[in-house]
Amino acid sequence: TVLIEGGSANALLARLLAERGDVTIITPSAYIAHLIRNTSANVILLGGVYQHHGESLVGPLTKLCIENINFSTAFLGVDGFHQDTGFTSRDMMRAEIASVILTKNRRNIVLTDSSKFGQIYPSTIGKTSNINILVTDTGISDDDLSFFKNNNVEVIF
Repeated sequence: TVLIEGGSANALLARLLAERGDVTIITPSAYIAHLIRNTSANVILLGGVYQHHGESLVGPLTKLCIENINFSTAFLGVDGFHQDTGFTSRDMMRAEIASVILTKNRRNIVLTDSSKFGQIYPSTIGKTSNINILVTDTGISDDDLSFFKNNNVEVIF
């Protein structure tokens, strides 16, 4: 059972996992739920306020759902990362949902491409120390790579 928060890279991951069929995918992303609707995977779409532009569910009901559901691993999408701010999001409501996911203290994985590094957006997504694994491409700087190693974040290319 995994929670997949949202984002384009996570949508691709959800599709791959759903094709296996032996997985339950929990998501606040209506886009992801729609994308994997014709697979044999179990899909749990969290409730909340629907955001048209991001096809995501957010708000107090979404937070309540996350607080009352169990999963082993969470995959989070991000819009930016800078050592001064940590992972950030363009959307304050989605950042709040990601932060609630992190408080569950499960295996937290950020899946993003290196173009997000050096970008700063208004809303911080939890603490870098709450992230266990970063999956990205080899375009990340040596300085950022050292930062993650110093903060006990495993980096997988």
